[in-house]
Amino acid sequence: KEFVDDNAESFIRQESVYIPDEKPTAKKRGRVKTVIAVCLAILCLAAIVVFFLFSRSNSQKIKKQLMAGQYDSAYSLFEENFTSSGGFFLNRALSDRLEKLYEEYRNSEREYESAEKELSTIEKMEIAELKEKTKSARKKLQKLHSSVSSFQKAEEYYSGKNYILAIKEYKKVIKQDSNYSTAKTKLEQARLNYRNTVLSEAAEKAAASDYNS
Repeated sequence: KEFVDDNAESFIRQESVYIPDEKPTAKKRGRVKTVIAVCLAILCLAAIVVFFLFSRSNSQKIKKQLMAGQYDSAYSLFEENFTSSGGFFLNRALSDRLEKLYEEYRNSEREYESAEKELSTIEKMEIAELKEKTKSARKKLQKLHSSVSSFQKAEEYYSGKNYILAIKEYKKVIKQDSNYSTAKTKLEQARLNYRNTVLSEAAEKAAASDYNS
């Protein structure tokens, strides 16, 4: 009986197969979690990159359309792809245009009507972050336009030898106006011409003994 039991036990030991524990160890579970986390991070990063590239591309398109005078197209593209918050790239692009349109008009590189239409298009987008800057740009542009208009009127009065009105308009030209230096010189000349005209007329009347006039 003991011999049989020993053989049976030996047979069982020889024929038994080791079956590993199917449950993952803590180390393996940690590796799986790490891999999943890395994959999710890569996907998030890729999504962010795609979003920024898309946003930057459309922002540059809007900027180029504004520069080309395609104001309706620029606004339509804005409505399709942006909200009133704008976005980093768009806000930076429009902020640049607000500064440039003023300088372009100031340097006589474009007409007032063109600069005003571009500004109106940006105002129409109602981007919260650019609200104050847009308001300031409007004020500066109008002030400069008023100055340019005064200079043009002064030049017409000066050519017509209406020195009193010329002097009045030359005084309205502001320092930010590229015509300021010319206006200052012409103002002094208009004053001199007016004085000479008055003295000449007085001398003529005196010579003609026309004191009552």
